[in-house]
Amino acid sequence: MEIPPKKPHFFKPILPGFKNGLKIPLGFLKYLKRHDQHEHAILTTDDKKWLVKVNGRRLEEGSWIEFVEELNLKVGDVLVFKHEGDMEFDVFKFDLSHHCDKEYAMYQEEDEDEDEEDEDKL
Repeated sequence: MEIPPKKPHFFKPILPGFKNGLKIPLGFLKYLKRHDQHEHAILTTDDKKWLVKVNGRRLEEGSWIEFVEELNLKVGDVLVFKHEGDMEFDVFKFDLSHHCDKEYAMYQEEDEDEDEEDEDKL
């Protein structure tokens, strides 16, 4: 007997056309009870939330463009969606070139400043 995960996840690589939305994988629909009755999904990162439209199994419109811009999504990034219940997902962004959580510009600048300071000490 298979035991389903308490908080299932799925991942989506960011491919061309992502600004129009992303599809929830068919295999994941078994975790979304009555998903076809929901008009919206909530996407959460840290302390921000976006309300996006659900069209079949596609996440699009609503705050989708703001979500894409806020996360600074680019082709090659990967998003992991952790199902929190109903149609709410915690979203994590990964950068495949580093194989870890994507760093944001503010943190990259701080790291570069520290690297420069370390070089100055040499």
